[in-house]
Amino acid sequence: IPEMMQRWHSNYQQISPICRYLIQTIHYNTFDFPDFLIVAHALEGYHKRFINKKDGKDYRQYKQQIEILLNKFKDVEVIKKINIDTEVLTQSRDKYSHLIPDEEKPLAASGQELYYLTLKCKILLTCCILDLLGLNIEEINMCWQKFIKLFDF
Repeated sequence: IPEMMQRWHSNYQQISPICRYLIQTIHYNTFDFPDFLIVAHALEGYHKRFINKKDGKDYRQYKQQIEILLNKFKDVEVIKKINIDTEVLTQSRDKYSHLIPDEEKPLAASGQELYYLTLKCKILLTCCILDLLGLNIEEINMCWQKFIKLFDF
């Protein structure tokens, strides 16, 4: 735990806005597309702040950023189970960020599908935060073990 606290404090300035975004989307009775956008943008921010350029490359396309995050957590059971479609996520993010007409982004989620996509993104973002705190894949799997049965969508 001391190492985890050290990691949190040394990354606090960079991670705190991302965590605030995640917390901001926790509502019990309401959901709308801005809730999705907050989490989608937080994933992008996490990639830019903590992952991008680690291999010497600058990834600017949203879909590539998400693919990199998903690959990083490919052995996390809940990530396998929720099966995030990067094209659906990318088109949804583009549609709602820029208010693009439906016909230009035919794979973009809406309604209940967008709600479930948001939940999936929250799971991925939570894995990112756990990783930043120093948890390995096995430990991240342990964190989700009791909840994995809930994610059948």
